[in-house]
Amino acid sequence: MKTMFVRGGTSRIQDREFARKVYTVSLRVLILFLISLSITGCFGERVSEQQHLDNSALAPGVSSSSDISPFAKRILERRPIVDRGGTILCVSKKDPDKGALRVRPYKGLFDHIIGYIDRYGRGLDGLEYVYDSFLLSKDRRGDLDDPLVLSVEKNLQAMCYDNLAWQMSRLRAKAGSIILMDVKTGQILAMANIDKRNKKLLQTESKNLAVEGLVNPWPVMLTIAQVQVLESRLKALEKRAGVTSKEDGKDVQRSNLLEDDDNPIVKIKRWHWHDFGESAAIWTRFDEEELDNLRLKKDLLTRLINVGFGQETGIDLPEEQQGRLPSMLSEHVSGLISSTASSTPIQILSAYTALLKNDGPVQPRLAMNIGSEDDNRDGNESDQRSKGLFGKETHKMLLSTFGDNGGPSIASYSLAECNGEKECYQVMGLGFWPANNPKVSYISVLFDAKYTPEKRRGTLGKMVSLARKGVKALGLQYRFALNKQQKGKVTSEVNNGLTMPKIMPDLRGMSIRSALDVVGRLGMRIRISGTGKVKEQYPKPGRRISKGQECVIVCVKGAV
Repeated sequence: MKTMFVRGGTSRIQDREFARKVYTVSLRVLILFLISLSITGCFGERVSEQQHLDNSALAPGVSSSSDISPFAKRILERRPIVDRGGTILCVSKKDPDKGALRVRPYKGLFDHIIGYIDRYGRGLDGLEYVYDSFLLSKDRRGDLDDPLVLSVEKNLQAMCYDNLAWQMSRLRAKAGSIILMDVKTGQILAMANIDKRNKKLLQTESKNLAVEGLVNPWPVMLTIAQVQVLESRLKALEKRAGVTSKEDGKDVQRSNLLEDDDNPIVKIKRWHWHDFGESAAIWTRFDEEELDNLRLKKDLLTRLINVGFGQETGIDLPEEQQGRLPSMLSEHVSGLISSTASSTPIQILSAYTALLKNDGPVQPRLAMNIGSEDDNRDGNESDQRSKGLFGKETHKMLLSTFGDNGGPSIASYSLAECNGEKECYQVMGLGFWPANNPKVSYISVLFDAKYTPEKRRGTLGKMVSLARKGVKALGLQYRFALNKQQKGKVTSEVNNGLTMPKIMPDLRGMSIRSALDVVGRLGMRIRISGTGKVKEQYPKPGRRISKGQECVIVCVKGAV
């Protein structure tokens, strides 16, 4: 019988059907694979670590590639911005859609300080505008690799922001600002800002209330008036005691004058709220009789001008409101509360700090490694104008009277005009730490508050703990902020005094924010590609690193 050869033990018809099925399944698998790639966004080019080092177009901060626009190159050339501890607050990054952009890892904390740029790489607001030339390396002050170092500290800024949000929630306020300042140098340690009054405004349209919000500074004006009374009484008592001691041949110590129970210089009691009618109140140690019978001196307006009221502070932020003082003041305290005087929170804090120093006004600053062009020009004039605002003994009495407190030294509230509310208040709190030798001063201002701190006590008291942490933050010194003599001595030291690690840490699995924090504190330059979590890094974990070395991280979305 004749047989037919069959390949694989099957007929040719069955073989063709099997091949057709395999082809169909393979085609379907290929189509599904392509669809999955397009959905997950993984259809783009994947490059290795070495390619990131060789191809400058993939690394933010390098503008030698020819496939990006000149405006994107301009953005990529801008220097990073770091805090006083070296943490990166703003850095340029290449973007596949826009070409390049400025990345702020801590969005919401520093936006009102840093500002923003336009699509052409020009600074339009905040520090991006004030130091536009320096950030573009056109200003040759400092090395070209130096970032813009700010006096603020990231963790302290976050705590102030949280505390401000807590104060606003307790008093149902719609806006507020908190500022911490170095008493000696005027450096801003923290500047928190929240404004919920108009939610329709864009982020770039919102105001920085620290330099643009105007309030009546009557509590500080009243404090200066009280110090004037202390000074006049102290001089009268010293004169009377001097005559007596001269007749008796005895030497009277000035410290005993402050503790004279029979004839005290000022009547002081426990801290309490003193009401000025139904419209305002102040947190004070002065006796009610003292405040009710207080009469303002004629030279009070001159003293207010000497500490800086009605003038710009010169802070390195744009659009600072000048404020104003009335042409004349009433001799009654009620005249201060109802006066047309207005100042920004930064101006009030600057004037209050001048009282604490008693040695001329302090110019607030945010940039640590760049000096103001007006620093030397107006410094001598300001010192001559306000030096020795009060006598030494009066200044000591000021610190002992207002510093012996577990909360703010000055706190107040007053009725204010508000939109859509029957009744709202402006709340203010000021203080300093430590009591005997002020190093950090602070202010908290709340706008359009529904409740008063007198009804909800303890709202402003937590500011003292922030001032204590501000004193610790003064010890942080980023190496780029050191002067030339110190900079030459620094070899392997970083911001907080620790030595530069010789081994690269493992950044894989970290978020961009955490990676920026670690790399920034190591003093390394950084390049970022992608978004999400760190998948690849160079140098590899465990490799030796050196100061100023470049670190490249590749980030992807999803699990790593």
